[in-house]
Amino acid sequence: MGEILKKVLRLAATAVCMLAVSQIAYIAEPVYAAQSAVATKTVGTVTANLFLNLRKSAATSADVIAILPSNAQVAIISKNAANWYNVTYKGQTGWVSGSYITVKTVAVTTPVTGVSRSDSSELLVDHALSLQGVPYVFGGTSRSGFDCSGYTQYVFKGSGISLPRTAAEQFKVGSSVNREQLQLGDLVFFSTYAPGASHVGIYIGGGRFVAASNTDVCISNLDSGYYMSSYLGARRVR
Repeated sequence: MGEILKKVLRLAATAVCMLAVSQIAYIAEPVYAAQSAVATKTVGTVTANLFLNLRKSAATSADVIAILPSNAQVAIISKNAANWYNVTYKGQTGWVSGSYITVKTVAVTTPVTGVSRSDSSELLVDHALSLQGVPYVFGGTSRSGFDCSGYTQYVFKGSGISLPRTAAEQFKVGSSVNREQLQLGDLVFFSTYAPGASHVGIYIGGGRFVAASNTDVCISNLDSGYYMSSYLGARRVR
C-alpha cells in the first residue's frame, strides 16, 4: 500500500506541474503581444546625383512640392504602371519617378507602451500598406486572403489592438470621428450591400483609405462617387 500511495502522489505532483506550465504559456502570449508591434515597411532611397523632385502628380510636368536630397529616405505608399511612386517625405505626400529611387521592404518592431500616438499610427498605416495586393477572400483573416473586416482586424492586431470580427461590430468600438478630422489609422465605414456598416477600411491620409475590396487589398479615395455616396462614418480606436 505504501508503494501505491507513493505512485499516486508522484502522478498528482506531475499533473500539478503540467497544469502550472500550461497556465504560464496561456498567460504569456497576450502579455507579449501588448508589449510590441511588428510590421513591414516599404521605403525608398533617392539615388539621383543631386536631388529629386517630389511632384504633385505622376508626371514630369506636374508642380514640384519639395526637393528631395540624394540618399533621402521616403515612405512608399503605392506605385503606378508608369513606374512612378506615391511617397511621403517629412509629412509631405507626392510622386517621384521610380528611375531615381531604390525600393526595399524592412521589418519594423516598435514597443507599444510609451510610443506617441502619431508614431504608432504611422506604424499601423505602414503595416496596412505593406499588405497591398493580398487577394480578397470572403471570410479571410490571413495573408493568404482577407475580407474587409478580417483585414482591419489583422492589421490592428499587429499593433497590439484587438478588434471584433465584423464591420458592424467594429463600428461600435472606439470613438466617433468627423470626416473633417480624420487622422492616420482611423477606421472608415461604408454602407454597401446591406444597411449599416458593411464595409471598412483604414484611413491613410490625403482623403484616401486602404481596404480589402473586391479583388485585393488596395487604396481607394473617399471622394470617389461610390465611396462618397456610401460613406457611413469613422471610428478612432487607438
